[in-house]
Amino acid sequence: MVQEGLLLLEEKGKIRLGALSGTDVRDMVDYGLKSLGVYHAKKILKKDKKSGDIYCQDMKTLLFYHNRLAGYDLEKYV
Repeated sequence: MVQEGLLLLEEKGKIRLGALSGTDVRDMVDYGLKSLGVYHAKKILKKDKKSGDIYCQDMKTLLFYHNRLAGYDLEKYV
């Protein structure tokens, strides 16, 4: 599970998760959706209120953030 991988990286001192590190996964996802791209004019990811589906509005910027996370090797926890 990705959350376990993130907690492990935090224990090793490689990342800081902040106050939400021990909360429910849904809360972490909602926080991440709110926080991702706060420095950009257009929201990168949005959650549909009715269906709960998450969709991308700016693929170029999403790929930028993906590349920033690639070095943490989180795919092995998925």
